[in-house]
Parts: sequence; structure tokens; C-alpha cells
Amino acid sequence: MNENELKEAYFELIKEDLNNFRDISELENAPKPIQLAVEKLIKYDSKDRTVQSEGIADLKMSYFEVKNFPADVKVMLNPYRKLRW
Repeated sequence: MNENELKEAYFELIKEDLNNFRDISELENAPKPIQLAVEKLIKYDSKDRTVQSEGIADLKMSYFEVKNFPADVKVMLNPYRKLRW
């Protein structure tokens, strides 16, 4: 996955989590804090940090599941969160 695809994937994930910005299709049109949050998530997207185990013979690698955004990204996103009723 290249960087642009990763940005779009994180932007879709943020839109779903916030329940907001459904009408914005391009990351460039999103508010600057949302764009910065996407950049931070790309920075955190280090596979080395999430590797659970590796194998040499079959070239297997398994990863821990990342379930939540990092705390500093959550703080940036909170003002844009829509409540679900």
C-alpha cells in the first residue's frame, strides 16, 4: 500500500469512527486537524511495532491487532466527534 492509499484508508477509518465528514470525499478538503491526525497515524503505522511473531521457513509473520487510535490522535479528533443516537 502506497502512502496515498494509506492516507485515504486512515481518513475513511477516522470518518467512520467520528460519525462525521461523510460528505467530504477528499482528505485535502477535511479540516487541518483531521489531516494532521492522518499524518500522525501514518507515522505510527510502523509494522515493527506490531509484529507478534516471525518465521523464516515459510516466511510467515503475524501482527498484533491495533484496536484504538493513539491517545494524542484521539485528543485531536474529539472536537469533531458526532454523538450517535
